[in-house]
Amino acid sequence: MKRNVAELQYLIRIGPKEDLGTRAPMLGALAERMRRYRTHKAAQWIGDPHKTAAKRAELLAQVAYNPPPVPFRARTLGEERFPLFIRRTYRLRINPDDETEAFLFLPRNASRRTPVPVLLGLHEHGGQLLLGKVKLTCIKAMPRTFLRYQRMCYGGQPPADYFASNGFAVFVMDQFGFGSRAYWKNGEPPYHNARTSISAAEDLAIRLRMRYEHLWGHKALLAHGVSEAEITLYDNRRSIDFLEDIPELDASRLGAFGLSVGCMWTHHIAAFDPRVKASVRVCWSGDYGLMLERDGPRVLGTNFLLPRINSECHVAELVALSDPSAALILNGRRDSLYPWTAQEKTRKQIMRIAARQRRTQTLRWVYFDGPHCFHPPQQLEALQFFQKFLGNPLAAK
Repeated sequence: MKRNVAELQYLIRIGPKEDLGTRAPMLGALAERMRRYRTHKAAQWIGDPHKTAAKRAELLAQVAYNPPPVPFRARTLGEERFPLFIRRTYRLRINPDDETEAFLFLPRNASRRTPVPVLLGLHEHGGQLLLGKVKLTCIKAMPRTFLRYQRMCYGGQPPADYFASNGFAVFVMDQFGFGSRAYWKNGEPPYHNARTSISAAEDLAIRLRMRYEHLWGHKALLAHGVSEAEITLYDNRRSIDFLEDIPELDASRLGAFGLSVGCMWTHHIAAFDPRVKASVRVCWSGDYGLMLERDGPRVLGTNFLLPRINSECHVAELVALSDPSAALILNGRRDSLYPWTAQEKTRKQIMRIAARQRRTQTLRWVYFDGPHCFHPPQQLEALQFFQKFLGNPLAAK
């Protein structure tokens, strides 16, 4: 007679901080050595525009994911008309290996004769892998659990709609691992389309599942020598190529904005693509080392870890690489995702760099009294910033 063998189970408790145990001293020593290395390397190019451009090209050449571009084969999936703008939905081949879905918000006054400036809207993470581009706009019939999340992030004013209503075209696509590009199961309803009902419990279960699958996918990519962040950088650069071919857009006046992980992606695209003339970077500009000390590795997502680039560039160096473009950095004083000391350390580094690069008139760091968010007051400040450096598309009216 067979005996019942009890199944061995492991219980993993997630605490407020990931404990690295006996490896913490080694990782701390490595962090300090690499900090000195970054400082030494950056001193060789910061302040010299030609050396900055050369460093940008050098680091970009070391990104493993850089396949030859393929035709976008863009298909228009639909077009919705609103009082002040049109929202067009595309499906396009963003790289040789994958397709994405995207929104283009086109102001009603945009035309071939009067093209308008355009903004890349880089959506946040927020644990909401089910959603991508829809985070930045108002979608009919969106489940309440998603609407609560959006209100928390944007204060009831979706930024893509807001900027488009003020004359700027906005392009937002599903980034790798989100929305139409999330880790869906075959036959699983695509909850991101706002047509399938979902309860708060179902939402949480799928989000937790996808968080693990996101890490599995990251390891699968590393097995082939590339990272998710490299794919995202490539895709965002290709999206600018796509926008340059749309006659109603003036891609010579192109900006970018993003909250949270979207802020990190904005740091990257502004650093490595000079076509970005102005950028607004909201709530993710802190010192990595201090963030790791307080919260452990989970505070730094796989979405913005660029293996070779990170050895020479953390936030301050990425901002320096975006010279001479204009940059507005917004951080909340009550942001619970990273400590005040991490924000302040990076602010001081960036402002020292701005002085060396003579960018004190075009590079601003602003604190607001709020949490991790991009609410209407901050959106107004971003709008005024874009109007100043990209031109006010409604000024002629």
